Amino acid sequence: MGEGAKTSLLQAAAQRILKIECTDIALDRGGEPLLSILGPGAIFIDKQGQISFRFDVSSEQYKPFKKARLEHPRLPPAPPKDKDYYKLTAKSSSGQIWRGSLLEPEVNNLTPEGFWNGPGIAEGKVHELTFEEPADPSSPSYAELTIPNELIIPRIQRVEELSEPNYCYFDLEKEKIEIFVKGEYTEIHCLVKQDGISTNRHWRMIEAIEFAIGRSIYPCAILVRENRKSIVTLISTVLGTENEGQLLPPVNISGRVHHFPITELVKKFYAYVLPYIEEFPPVIALGLRALRQAAIAQPDTKALVFFDNR
Repeated sequence: MGEGAKTSLLQAAAQRILKIECTDIALDRGGEPLLSILGPGAIFIDKQGQISFRFDVSSEQYKPFKKARLEHPRLPPAPPKDKDYYKLTAKSSSGQIWRGSLLEPEVNNLTPEGFWNGPGIAEGKVHELTFEEPADPSSPSYAELTIPNELIIPRIQRVEELSEPNYCYFDLEKEKIEIFVKGEYTEIHCLVKQDGISTNRHWRMIEAIEFAIGRSIYPCAILVRENRKSIVTLISTVLGTENEGQLLPPVNISGRVHHFPITELVKKFYAYVLPYIEEFPPVIALGLRALRQAAIAQPDTKALVFFDNR
């Protein structure tokens, strides 16, 4: 898949119009009872941002699938184990292999009269789907994140250095963040130092932007490229989070500086959290997010000192 096709896929996911026709979709379960079913179908993203799949299942496969799904339910209080998950593998019409997992696929082959009848349909939702392919080894370490709504871009510096209404960028010593607002969705491009994706520098960039503009960012599609690999990840929306923590930007649209300029806030926060290389946010990022949501507090570099002395 070329870079242009991947970008179009991310855009379609953000606009919630993505549909991937698949020659085969398979569900496999390693725990008892063992199960493996396969059939043609599609993967799509609905208007709520949920990734769903649906495929046809033959009569021979459907009977054990229905039996496994309906007669062996997992007790609600019991935490799921790896063997409880169904592995989803989908081959698109263009040859891409998408992978995901889920706990509870649905069965559906009722007749209008309510009776079970012959072949059926397997369907369900997944939180995450990934597609991986080789990449040019000479390509720089790079991440592209798409969010399904408009990101308000404040004017990022003094009056003579204002960003455009739908674009801004941050230079970070041979690294760069670019933000493109495209109406219904926003793209954030992160160019990081070599091996920066494996050490999650792109996530530190996102946390720095969150800190600077005073709102949370939840991507619905991510492309990362590093170490001869290019990986696309589609993510279902967690209901209730998309409008979470959306405040007015800390720099007034008129150009009046409130606290530090956005550029300096991004640089200071990014430098502060770089030693943390895990995928999940560091404590300071979680703490500042909670502070912002609880107190409607605009960010300030003094908060870095506050959390450093926790």
